[in-house]
Amino acid sequence: NNYGGGSENDDGLSYNEFMVWLQIGLIVVLSIVLMKSTDVVVGALHRLSSRVRVGTFGLAALVAALATSFPELLVGIVAATRGESGLALGNVIGSNIVDLSLIIGLAAIIGGSVGVVGEFLKRDFFTAFLVGALPMLLLIDGRLSRAEGIGLVAVYGIYNVGTLWEQRAYRAKRGGS
Repeated sequence: NNYGGGSENDDGLSYNEFMVWLQIGLIVVLSIVLMKSTDVVVGALHRLSSRVRVGTFGLAALVAALATSFPELLVGIVAATRGESGLALGNVIGSNIVDLSLIIGLAAIIGGSVGVVGEFLKRDFFTAFLVGALPMLLLIDGRLSRAEGIGLVAVYGIYNVGTLWEQRAYRAKRGGS
């Protein structure tokens, strides 16, 4: 059963064929694990949102934003520690372009449209645009200082606290449902 190079084993599978089937199998198994994990996360979000009296939407948005941003955060930290600030900035700008154009565009193509319902979401989109433009405005002088970085992290914290607070108030106004 030598799977090295292009040689065949007793079943007639070459190393490359074996690896293709192994990867397909892993994709199937890990997709099932991901689906089951999603069920666990959704249940936990519902329990947590009722425990802290915050809307599920606000909590899910916060968790999704953090989870999808960790790769960019790690690339940014590693790039900054290695003095590769251009890599960190390019990664963030590139991921935002993908998120705001490719993902929203594909959602509109597949779903027929992407609607914005209610004042909360309209304000959220406007705020996201302003917060997304803020780093670009701070970079007009060609650099982002530590103080400006602290300011950006503070804006992020304020935005999340405000979103969760608003969701809590909305939920209380609706009667806690």
